[in-house]
Amino acid sequence: LYGNTNAVPEAKDAFERIHHKDLVSWNAMIYAYAINDYGKETLDLFWRMRLQGLQADKITFCGVLEACANLACMEEGKEIHSIIDKEGYGKDCMVGTALLDMYAKCGSVSEANDVFKKLSKPNVVTWTALIAAFSQNGHGIEALILLEEMQIAGTKPGSITFTSILNACGHVGLVDEAVYYFSSMKLDHGLEHTLDHYFPMIDLLGRAGQLEAAEKFIKEMSIPPTGMVWMSYLSSCKLHNDLEKGKLAAEKLR
Repeated sequence: LYGNTNAVPEAKDAFERIHHKDLVSWNAMIYAYAINDYGKETLDLFWRMRLQGLQADKITFCGVLEACANLACMEEGKEIHSIIDKEGYGKDCMVGTALLDMYAKCGSVSEANDVFKKLSKPNVVTWTALIAAFSQNGHGIEALILLEEMQIAGTKPGSITFTSILNACGHVGLVDEAVYYFSSMKLDHGLEHTLDHYFPMIDLLGRAGQLEAAEKFIKEMSIPPTGMVWMSYLSSCKLHNDLEKGKLAAEKLR
């Protein structure tokens, strides 16, 4: 309760009052720290738990890996990775997803890819995490190839998968490909577009100088455009010195 309401000191006080702490108690406190960006405290608590002789489970490992990811602390992440392998969680999809996310946020796409290859049955969440890893680290083409491999393997992409794909297209300026995947979401997969899909499209079209197309996207959005959308469009207008369209965007921001 306290962890989920950002009341970390109260969560810590409740945790320390427990005389006989079981694994559930430790995991609850580790997650209270992890989800509130108390990275150092998360890791300290994990090592304290180890000293108490308690064996971690996949919930524990996911919490501490999230802390390593937020801290971009790859060395400690690798140390925890070795414990994961020793304790038999290396092929678990839940732990594997957390591991490859940690490596991705630390900038090591090759390590993330190695983790993925060892998983016994990667699911849509794991595939999406790997696609996001490549996308976030500037490997847009590789991210698109992974989407094709994912579908060949029989895993259907989800809404979040396409968010990463559109961002990947944006990183390397693939306008036509982005338009194709945006349309494919609804036509081929029956997925509704959200702001997370509209925004990278409008940003990409704008930066590519296709301001009319970007404006058309905004006007045809199935949800009301936010200030962030108009701010992105305004930045594109400024980049391409289009004062008339920039004026429209500025008026929408008032």
